[in-house]
Amino acid sequence: MLKDGVEDYVIIGRNGKPFMKITLVKPENTSNRIGIAKGLFTVPENFDNIVISEDFEGDIF
Repeated sequence: MLKDGVEDYVIIGRNGKPFMKITLVKPENTSNRIGIAKGLFTVPENFDNIVISEDFEGDIF
């Protein structure tokens, strides 16, 4: 929470004109982050046997 008289943004000027506005980012509640993606994807049955290097082999052109 900000103290009285303190703004939650800063304006930066260039040549006497506003150029950039920097604002505070309010923190998100991260207390319940574990399991946030549950049900959004499934892990393939052969996940432990996948060979990634096979996807990168072969001719490029």
